[in-house]
Amino acid sequence: MQVQDSALKSVGDIVNRIGELQAMYNDVTKSTADKALYDSEYGDLQNQLAAIEANTKFNGIDVFGGNSPEVFLDENLSNTNGFLALSDPQILDNADGPQLEALQAFASFANVPTDGTTAGDVSLTLEEIAGHRATNGGNVRRLQYAL
Repeated sequence: MQVQDSALKSVGDIVNRIGELQAMYNDVTKSTADKALYDSEYGDLQNQLAAIEANTKFNGIDVFGGNSPEVFLDENLSNTNGFLALSDPQILDNADGPQLEALQAFASFANVPTDGTTAGDVSLTLEEIAGHRATNGGNVRRLQYAL
């Protein structure tokens, strides 16, 4: 779960950078060449987001695989009260990460929304990532208290 949280922090940092680039892209004083550079970096950041989701593993287990692993708290594996079910979101999937998935789909900053209500808006995406991190933190605490 700590690996997942670390990866989610990196995702948040990348989305923050996307927000900075978007603000610069929308600056009316920027030239077409400047905007092309911002779009290029945006594409690189999109690739990094995809790589984080696809390649973040712990002991060979995909931490963004969309599974709900169960952690057993005692040796009696048949005891239904003796385990915690944890969340394992697919951050670039519409079910677990609709904002990030939408942001990932745009080819250029010219298409990225800035209204605060449309899927893919940077502020909504940051809220989504914060929610994933909060859920992860809650799972860590549940596990610590259970042990």
